[in-house]
Amino acid sequence: MKTDPMTIWIFGSPYPFATSGEAAWKQALSAAIPEGPVGQQTEGVEVTFQHRTFLRRNQPFDLDNLCEPVLSVLVNTKKWFGGGRPNIQWIRARKIFDPNEGCLLTLSAVDPTPIEGDLVLEHLHLGPLPKGARDPALYQALSGFPTVSPTQCFGVSLKFVNHAVNLGEIATAPVKSLIDSLFPVIGGTVGRPHDWRITELLVSKQSKPSEEPTVEVKVRRVGSF
Repeated sequence: MKTDPMTIWIFGSPYPFATSGEAAWKQALSAAIPEGPVGQQTEGVEVTFQHRTFLRRNQPFDLDNLCEPVLSVLVNTKKWFGGGRPNIQWIRARKIFDPNEGCLLTLSAVDPTPIEGDLVLEHLHLGPLPKGARDPALYQALSGFPTVSPTQCFGVSLKFVNHAVNLGEIATAPVKSLIDSLFPVIGGTVGRPHDWRITELLVSKQSKPSEEPTVEVKVRRVGSF
């Protein structure tokens, strides 16, 4: 039986993983998120992070790194998605300015809403997935983009077709490697992408047995800092 959408508000300052504030943030998450339902199906999760500032210790932080503590508590501790991150079919995340700091979670069994904004890049990636920030499997195909504004924000969509990918490991390969490979579009250099400019992120997967493995990559302008 599919789970009806559930929305959960977590009050506190969202912190990325491997930072000094992660432990306190995970405690707040654990106190607010209920145990996952047994025998019900949830397809994906939408996460909105609200911040007074996009800096931690005067450094910008990445949206995918923000997702890791949430998924750790939601899946590994509270056993949503059957307690297995590979069971997640899609994740939609965004970070916004708001004086009321916290995180809004929506757990859903329906398809996510697409990211809106002016389309900058639409690319179909064939072949092996990048295995790290310096793997040229994708970024060589994206060379030649004009310099982006230093205040530009981006929305990135990654749709994996026929790839056995664990979307729940969003802060590591292969999702992270693909994001890092977008530096010709979002700014930065090899191994040093400006992925903190990504304020909206949608990753999803599906199976199409008659097709070759692909990743549909879309980048959109979604505002400015």
